[in-house]
Amino acid sequence: PFVYTPLRMNENISMPNNEAADAAAALMGGAMGLVGLVIALAIAAVIIYFFANHAKSVPESHRRIQPNQVWLLLIPLFNFYWIFKVTAGISEGYKAALDAAGRGEGSDGGRKIGLWYSIAVVLSIIPCVNFVTGIAALVLLIMYFMQLGEAKKRLGVA
Repeated sequence: PFVYTPLRMNENISMPNNEAADAAAALMGGAMGLVGLVIALAIAAVIIYFFANHAKSVPESHRRIQPNQVWLLLIPLFNFYWIFKVTAGISEGYKAALDAAGRGEGSDGGRKIGLWYSIAVVLSIIPCVNFVTGIAALVLLIMYFMQLGEAKKRLGVA
């Protein structure tokens, strides 16, 4: 039968010292963190590749940012400044090329959506706010790429 024995106030409860289990848990945590970092870098690289592809589609005479400069977004902290330059540069380049070709028709080349996307990216580093702004940044990024794709199509660039 089960006998209940209450603990006394000055009686210590000690846990077994299992250093091997602690080391294994730390190793697993580190490995999971490394896998998460690799996945995040892969996603960032794909997004930056799309930015570079759009920057490359702007005719050279109208480029405000060079396609290889887009990869500076991989630099931590600097990317929060550079995202504004990238989105504005690509949008202004498309707008200038469309206006020169006579197909601008009031288009801003996605500049406003690009600005809102950049703001959402910067706000996504704030704890508790980042859940909402992260989702907003994803939606705005999709909208921005759609507008860039439309500008690219109107420009007649393959």
